[in-house]
Amino acid sequence: MIVSHDLTIVAMIANASIVVKAVMATLALASLFSWTYIFMKVFALRRAHRQAEDFEREFWGGVTGFEALPPPWSASPEETPSRSGITPTCGGSRRSPAGE
Repeated sequence: MIVSHDLTIVAMIANASIVVKAVMATLALASLFSWTYIFMKVFALRRAHRQAEDFEREFWGGVTGFEALPPPWSASPEETPSRSGITPTCGGSRRSPAGE
């Protein structure tokens, strides 16, 4: 039995009705947009992961910039701020809530 129908993809698309061609074009565009969105998300997640790794490496890498500061015990009394207006929060006298 000899079949005279051409069953190649190009021939099937060429011989399809306008509705079938419109549906195939819509599906091809939807697939293109979907894959574009998927790749954009993959690249964004990779970039976010790389930025998180860089941040953690810098954060846990040690203190930077504080080594240049003088220790608090080496400051002279003239350089330290006055604390005369600060009241102690622990110890000292307390008043009872009833005002006794």
